[in-house]
Amino acid sequence: MQVYKTFFRIFRQHKGSVILYLCIFMGVALIISSSRADDEGKKNWQKTCYPFAVFDEDDSELSKGLVSYVEKHHEKVAAEDREELLMDELYERNLVCVLRIPKGFGDSLKNGRENMTVGMTTVPGSVYSRVFQSLVSDYVNLVRHWLKKGDGLAEALQKAAEAGSCDTPVTVDDSGSENLHSSVYYFFLYLPYILISVCVVGIGPSVMVFQRRAVKHRSQCSAYPEIRINIEILSASVTIGTGLCILYFLLVLLGTGSGVLSYQGFLYILNMFSFLPCALGIAFLAGQVFQTNAALTMAANVIGLGMSVLGGIFAPVEFLGGNLAKAARFLPSYWHTYGNGLIDRYTAGKPLTGLWQCMGIQILFGTALFCVSLAWLRGRMDENNHTMYKE
Repeated sequence: MQVYKTFFRIFRQHKGSVILYLCIFMGVALIISSSRADDEGKKNWQKTCYPFAVFDEDDSELSKGLVSYVEKHHEKVAAEDREELLMDELYERNLVCVLRIPKGFGDSLKNGRENMTVGMTTVPGSVYSRVFQSLVSDYVNLVRHWLKKGDGLAEALQKAAEAGSCDTPVTVDDSGSENLHSSVYYFFLYLPYILISVCVVGIGPSVMVFQRRAVKHRSQCSAYPEIRINIEILSASVTIGTGLCILYFLLVLLGTGSGVLSYQGFLYILNMFSFLPCALGIAFLAGQVFQTNAALTMAANVIGLGMSVLGGIFAPVEFLGGNLAKAARFLPSYWHTYGNGLIDRYTAGKPLTGLWQCMGIQILFGTALFCVSLAWLRGRMDENNHTMYKE
């Protein structure tokens, strides 16, 4: 087991880069998961109240009713009626809107005239003007409606106030939506990028050392057969990859608490180990193709980013366009992301046929990458043997 032990000694020299990648990606996943989802995977809906000031020059029942109507939805702030001071307040966002009710507003509304409007000053180019204009229009239309129906002024104001106090319950319907996910989902969403990067920068240098010509020549002169050397290299790679997956699971457990300790969490872990052969195959191939650690680091970033962008990790595949979306199916990261989506939408009793297919495809991709690596290795061995024979 000398090759197996030596492989680990080389890996320990690069453990700093592996830890750095894990910490960075875990931090990014933690920030995104905390900002885009709560523990139940639903977005938080909160009522937003904007600060506003109002100057009622009419001082009628209708104008007071309007002020009360707007105040039920937003926060009324006392302010001095000076233009420069109000502009400063708007600039500093201490106020977002200034309403000015002109004299005669109540009489014009009672008499059915529409030539008297409420003055409004808001932050230019903002949404606040539409928010407060909508409230003023709603109040005016409600009062005008009840007055036209023959109700008295007091009844019209009361009904308008009751309409303004009604709250509409808001629920989140995630049917057909791909944007509502659990916090655990985001930790495993970026796994292909993380796993490819840490495997290439951690395992790739060890594979690269054993592929150097001087090391290969010494190995051929030793009592170790070539097949045993490759088996021990492969065994060490699988051991390190499994250890990295276990370490990542512990980090996810630390970041999500008991959220990952569920049946869905178990499925996420299975999906993670299904992608592991792909990451190991890429690292094994990169360690044979590239000759320096700098080239391996560059390859880790390029391959990881490329698979993440085209595989629907950083943006949904639907945003890529028809041809790119079809091409994404030839990447293992696509099937990992697709499988994560199936797990996130899983409910008890739902069949998992699609998920098993995704995992099987990922394993096939990993097997294919290892076959390509072995073919490349075989070609290099034949080339070296031919060179030695010529010499």
